[in-house]
Order: sequence, then C-alpha cells, then structure tokens
Amino acid sequence: MSPAQQLAEIRKLALLLMTQARECLTNELLPQLKRAGIFFLDYLELNERQKASVDKFFEDVIFPVLTP
Repeated sequence: MSPAQQLAEIRKLALLLMTQARECLTNELLPQLKRAGIFFLDYLELNERQKASVDKFFEDVIFPVLTP
C-alpha cells in the first residue's frame, strides 16, 4: 500500500476504535459508575461550592503544569 492508502486504513480503524470506546463509555461504564454513586457532571451543573472547589484544584494543581 502507498503511504496515503496506509493512512486511510489507519484512519478507518482509528474511527472504529473511537466509536467502540464511546459506546462502551456511554452504554456500560457511565451507567455502572452512576449505580456506584460516581457521577460525571458538566461544570454548569455544579453548585457554587463545587465550582469553587474545582476552580481551586485547577489553579493549584493543573494550571501550574500547563504553564512553563
């Protein structure tokens, strides 16, 4: 196969794997986590105390790693 053909095949496989991973997350993992009391919330779904906690974690832990 030419490089372009190889890349096209790799892309097809990668898309298939990403679709399968998304379906597994949506249909299997998230429901099981929810039953165990573990929730993934959007930032806008958090109350003010939770937002403050997330903001502080970002500022103290994540942001320093992102900036030189």
